[in-house]
Amino acid sequence: MRPDRPLSLLPDAWQTALLLQPLAGVMDIPARIYFGQLGGAQMLAGLGLQFFWIALLLAFGHVAMGRTMRRLEVQGG
Repeated sequence: MRPDRPLSLLPDAWQTALLLQPLAGVMDIPARIYFGQLGGAQMLAGLGLQFFWIALLLAFGHVAMGRTMRRLEVQGG
């Protein structure tokens, strides 16, 4: 177990899968950048992963909102 990362409290086998999920970018990736554990290409990869999740979640939200708006019925005057 590596004590230098917030996700290190979880089992080693889970850490790779957890780092790929969107919420890792909320605490783990910024903390690792701040403490100097990610630099150069690794930092850009971490930020790229965050950007990927932001774009994916925004696209999903846009599709879901469009679907809801098509089915929306407004009552009243």
